[in-house]
Amino acid sequence: MPVKRYETKQFIEPAPYVAFGAVGLVAIALVIAPLFSRNLLRERIQVPPGETVKLSAIQPRASWIGALQIDVRATVPRNSWAEFEVQVFDLNNNLLASAVKQAWQESGTWYEDGESGTWSESDLRGQLDIRRQDLTEPIEIAVSALEQGTTAGQTLSTPIQFDVSVWDGSIDRRFLWSGLLVGLLLSSFTWMTVRTSGQMILSKRIGDSDVGGRARLGGANTLVRVAIKVDSDETSPTSLRAELAIKDGRGNLVYEAQIPMPLKFHNDDDGRVDRATGQCHVDMVLEQEDSYGFYVEVVPDAPVDRTTLQVIQGVRTLGVTEVIGIQSRA
Repeated sequence: MPVKRYETKQFIEPAPYVAFGAVGLVAIALVIAPLFSRNLLRERIQVPPGETVKLSAIQPRASWIGALQIDVRATVPRNSWAEFEVQVFDLNNNLLASAVKQAWQESGTWYEDGESGTWSESDLRGQLDIRRQDLTEPIEIAVSALEQGTTAGQTLSTPIQFDVSVWDGSIDRRFLWSGLLVGLLLSSFTWMTVRTSGQMILSKRIGDSDVGGRARLGGANTLVRVAIKVDSDETSPTSLRAELAIKDGRGNLVYEAQIPMPLKFHNDDDGRVDRATGQCHVDMVLEQEDSYGFYVEVVPDAPVDRTTLQVIQGVRTLGVTEVIGIQSRA
């Protein structure tokens, strides 16, 4: 059978590149998201318990991207809490949106096994996002202090300080960060899936330097990978040579090659070399489906402890691949 060596893009799997492209788009969105945001209001107010303070009217701009984001951060004493409500009205005093938030701040001291330290936790910020398509007229924001107390159960009656800020065109980047993380995980998974793609047609392992087997496979649009792995002892040279021969169903030799196999040496617990491993592979297209015999001999054979032969069909690649094309006889 005629044999030719060539490079091809035919077996490239596009899925990892599509996945990483999506990750790139999310990353770009994270970078440019702040460019769409504009601060409309930043104000600090004091609200007595049971009362409501209404802020000046603001006019959101018309835009197809982003939301109106209202951030309200309460300031409460240590080991206390406060419940407040944020409301959004139009100029006719019609309620457009509202949200209730309980802000709290706690701290203390811990003791364990003769050691001690301090801890502090808080949740003081409330956020309300409104789609700008729902806002065509100026709006007013009101903050109400509903209840206030301590973690010990006492009721407080002091005014609560709130820092209010309003952003127009805000994009919640928490979802973008989540999308970036999930995208990276999926992209890595698809990348590794391609690297291990294909169906194992033949797998032979023998405690010697030569191994062989026969299987039916091939086809003009199918990439076949012949992988050879070796385990050898500490007397191994820096490189071995795998002599590969392939025969068709009639026993005719259709391909043979000598493939260099560099070795990686491994040390024992005392730092001395105790073994070596090596692997190599060759990709090919067997244009005629047939029963093929694959035979490998590793030389020099003296240090070889174990040889593994694997033939995988339907392999997908991540880039341009050098292929051995074994054509059908005329």
